[in-house]
Formats: sequence, structure tokens, C-alpha cells
Amino acid sequence: MEDDPLLYVWDSMHRAMQLALCAVLGRQEEGLIMDQLISTCKAQGQESKQRNELQADASCLAAAALDVMAGEYYCL
Repeated sequence: MEDDPLLYVWDSMHRAMQLALCAVLGRQEEGLIMDQLISTCKAQGQESKQRNELQADASCLAAAALDVMAGEYYCL
């Protein structure tokens, strides 16, 4: 049963999902920090510049998650 190719595929998919979940949970924590930073910037009147920087960073989230998933898929 250890040489079963379906078992290997299942393990690889499971590993990819674990990595994606860890990435998402890490990004959620970063999101909370970003929310706090945005609130601080609004209070200090520095909203526009730092908000644009944060939005640019947040836009990379989906691309990074897809890269992780694609990398795991192509390694099968």
C-alpha cells in the first residue's frame, strides 16, 4: 500500500493544503497588524501614502498563495 500512487498524490495534496492554510493564517495575523497600522495612520493624518503601500502588499497575497499551491502541484 505504501507504493500506491494515489496515496502519494493524496499526501502531496494534503501537504499543499497544510502549507496554504499556514500561509493564510499568517496573512490573517499580518492583516490585523495592518488594520492597526491603518488606524494609527488615520489618527496621525498619514493615511494616503502608507495606505497605498499596504494595499500594494495586500494585493500580493493571492499571487503568493497561488505560487505556493502551483509549486506543490508541479512537484507531484
